[in-house]
Amino acid sequence: MSWYDYCLRSLGVRTKDAQSKRIAIMSVGFLGVFMAFNTTQMVLSTALQHFHGSVSHMTYDLGSASLMTMYLSTMPSLWFIPRIIRRRGPVPVMIIGGLCYVFYITSLIWPWEPAVYLTSCLVGFGQAAIWVSQGVVLSSNSDEEQRGSDAGLFWGIYSASGITGPLIGFFVYQGASDTGFFLFSTMCASVGTAVFLRLLPTKTGGGAYYSSAVPVQQETFLHDDEFLTERKPLVSPPKKKNTFSDDEEQDNTVLFSIIETYFPSGWTCDRVVILFKLLPFMFFVGISDAFINASFPLMFAQRNDQEAAVFLVFLGWGIMETFGALAFSRFSDTMGRNFLLCISAVIYLIGYTACILILFADGISDSLPSEIALVLRFDVYRVSWLAFIAGACFGLADTLNNTQAFAILGDHFPEARFSVDVYAIYQFLQALGMAIGFALSLLTPVSWLNSSILIGVQLISLTASLLGILACPSSMKIRTLSS
Repeated sequence: MSWYDYCLRSLGVRTKDAQSKRIAIMSVGFLGVFMAFNTTQMVLSTALQHFHGSVSHMTYDLGSASLMTMYLSTMPSLWFIPRIIRRRGPVPVMIIGGLCYVFYITSLIWPWEPAVYLTSCLVGFGQAAIWVSQGVVLSSNSDEEQRGSDAGLFWGIYSASGITGPLIGFFVYQGASDTGFFLFSTMCASVGTAVFLRLLPTKTGGGAYYSSAVPVQQETFLHDDEFLTERKPLVSPPKKKNTFSDDEEQDNTVLFSIIETYFPSGWTCDRVVILFKLLPFMFFVGISDAFINASFPLMFAQRNDQEAAVFLVFLGWGIMETFGALAFSRFSDTMGRNFLLCISAVIYLIGYTACILILFADGISDSLPSEIALVLRFDVYRVSWLAFIAGACFGLADTLNNTQAFAILGDHFPEARFSVDVYAIYQFLQALGMAIGFALSLLTPVSWLNSSILIGVQLISLTASLLGILACPSSMKIRTLSS
């Protein structure tokens, strides 16, 4: 038994199931890459908060500026990533994406403004590459009955980076400088990228055609790439025009015109309407992540002596991410995606309430009764205990959102010719939300009023996303119609 077979069996993966095995191997690679990047991302909001640039001669938050640049560069990259995946296949593109993360973290070892901004643009391309490829691989190796469980398998292994990253980062950060920490993160990202090589079948030449692969790989990737090479990316308007046999679709002149102009052949009014309803949810996934990684740490850790506590709060976040993915994903296929997303919304509200109480305690607790003020001001490792509650809530809600996002997109767009474009749009809107979220954090100083505005933006986005999700056909209804 090879070392990776042993590791996969220890995770509960049936190694004879080629589809689950490929998903698990991909997940382990993501674990290494994002154990490094996610931990780096949470450190940037504090470690480089008062960076003095040798080129700009300004003192500013280089961490948030770098992350904002990254997500802004992700959006134009998504215009041509689907075309590259169609020509080269998802796995090579995934490997290139992993290398972009390695280069970015390397630039932070000895930060120099031009290099940091250049690699921020590079990792923006890498993010588009790695996540769109991941969506194609996950959808191609999942069937209708196991899609929620497969998404949970991926997210459960991947989100373990939220446990190992902060835990290891806490001890490394305690005994090393920022330079040592980023050097350690570079090594982790390199190992994760190397794992993706296990997904590469033997290439015999000619585009994305492979041999010497297990039958499922041949059936999945050869079949998918045959479809993919025939299609142009949705975000790059094709010259082809659609023809529709359904009179009801042709009656909707405006929607028909949009489909005819911007969508490849095969798209119907029903598919486009569902896609439009999912857009607010895609945006919320991004802007909520930006809030958690940029604004949230500054709400509870504004002093230098509180930086180490950020790791501990996000350790709780990572534990709940992994727990939620492994424990709740099985209910996705039985109780439905919408039900879990409603639970996620409630958990988000609890987390936002905890954030408001943290700000409330710092702002006006002097006017409260001493008993209440004492509870609100109670600290654990120099930060409010409410920060740990909020972090755990955000971790659980985030994992429910992400696992159900992959499951919902797989339900409505299971074919590779649609999924590659849908995942590109998903990453585009997620990156847009992240960029706006980091920009708000960068431009909005931490205070009671400003932070309340940030939470208000989150609540509006959450409401819009939930309404859009509930307006779509449920997974149960899709199964009933397909059967």
